[in-house]
Amino acid sequence: MKVVGHFINGETCTPKGRMQDVYNPATGEAEKLVLLASKATVNDAIVSAQNAFVEWRNTPVSKRARVMFKFKSLLEEHADEIIALIGAEHGKISHDAAGELQRGIENVEFACGAPQLLKGEHSKNVGPSIDSWSEFQPLGVVAGITPFNFPVMVPLWMFPLAIVCGNTFVLKPSERDPSCAIFLAKLLKEAGLPDGVFNVINGDKEAVDQILDDERIKAVSFVGSTPIAEYIYSKANANGKRCQALGGAKNHAIVMPDADIDNAVNQLLGAAFGSSGERCMALSVVVAVGDKVADEIVDKMQSAMKSLKVGAFDDATNDFGPLITLQHKEKVEGYITSAAEQGADVVIYSATKHIDGQGRALGGVILGTREFIRKTVEPYMKHTGGSLSPFNAWLMLKGLETMTLRVNAQAGSALRIAEELQAHPALSRVLYPGLVAHPQNALCRRQTGSGGTVLSFDLKGGQAAAFAFLNALKIVLISNNLGDAKSIVTHPATTTHQRLPEDQKQALGISPGLVRLSVGIEDCDDILADIRQALDVAVG
Repeated sequence: MKVVGHFINGETCTPKGRMQDVYNPATGEAEKLVLLASKATVNDAIVSAQNAFVEWRNTPVSKRARVMFKFKSLLEEHADEIIALIGAEHGKISHDAAGELQRGIENVEFACGAPQLLKGEHSKNVGPSIDSWSEFQPLGVVAGITPFNFPVMVPLWMFPLAIVCGNTFVLKPSERDPSCAIFLAKLLKEAGLPDGVFNVINGDKEAVDQILDDERIKAVSFVGSTPIAEYIYSKANANGKRCQALGGAKNHAIVMPDADIDNAVNQLLGAAFGSSGERCMALSVVVAVGDKVADEIVDKMQSAMKSLKVGAFDDATNDFGPLITLQHKEKVEGYITSAAEQGADVVIYSATKHIDGQGRALGGVILGTREFIRKTVEPYMKHTGGSLSPFNAWLMLKGLETMTLRVNAQAGSALRIAEELQAHPALSRVLYPGLVAHPQNALCRRQTGSGGTVLSFDLKGGQAAAFAFLNALKIVLISNNLGDAKSIVTHPATTTHQRLPEDQKQALGISPGLVRLSVGIEDCDDILADIRQALDVAVG
């Protein structure tokens, strides 16, 4: 079986070490093995880049640009080979892969303009007997960490500009489709790039961490999932490196009443299914303005989707290819089936909870089947007159843009607060499904992935202690709302559940000392400090 190794100091190398299967997505068969770089291999790549840096930075920028001109030409000459490599390891249909390559070539074209882009400035008499002079200097050894979904385009976002500006480069591509990066490295060498200026190491987290920790690497560029982007950005900055980290960015489409629906449907199909739905900005939500538009889009989308062909990359008549791995396929199928398996039928949700984000507008969301919405919800709403104002709808749509960032941060703070309050002597219990000790923790993790943004805790001193606690808070606001960007606390027994008989309150666990906290986006340490000082006041 073919082994994909590394490209270091102008040569491919296959040192002994850990290996991982590389699958053909169309067949599900492992057709290659990829070497996962050891610490020694990563170090070899960095040393190679470091040794090449002095001579390369002193190479005139016009000569560096000529390498890029030749590289562009070679990319075009070998387009069919590159497209085949993309398809064989990612699964992308040939015409989609050709588009990916073209987007990458456009970045190389831009890099060819470096002689003009790198011109400095000289200004006389910016002050009394003072002239100003500026120039652009390379950083040194820089690195790129790239994803599986665009094995050619994303690396071409990074290294052509970095190299033409006088830096040397270490690329860590995705280990799921590694061959393209090695091929690009060989083309660069053929274009005249000196050995050591561009190096490729295949690897996993071990290689990534070494790149982030090594002081010889001055900057890191990353494209991938949001959680990994956050990790790389935090670690790179902690080590004093320049870093750009691009995470996920799913799109929303808004279709207006005067839209060309046939064209809109065509664009929606491409956005949703292009690149097997694995684009960073693949379309996930369509908002139709008006019932007529919505009905027409749904009907035409359903009709158009029936004719879509899925298959291997080398059949250009196919519309999209397979997902890159069986695990990805199972993940997508899980999204489709999970709601039904969990018993979901209709979901009613207050849009003031997280969607709006700042408690600015009232609104609600009903999620259900098309039949339920059209035949049950719509007639009811038309007869009762319920309607969301256009402005409130706009606020909700804008709130969706930052909801993931807000809610993830709030849920993380809620978990930490719950963990740190568990042993507090003023509390008899802390209720939060994200805690391992919670009886529904496993269900919570399976359905939502986190414990959410709301927790409750019971003060031992009952209602008097709860009221003293509430009155002592300085950051957290008293309100019976939840899901806002600011932290909000309430006393359920006397507010949200006050009308319930005492026996029902007891059955529900609504005790006199119970306090409900909706965690906001404030600094978690500040929220904890506020809670602790208020608890100290409550217990005297």
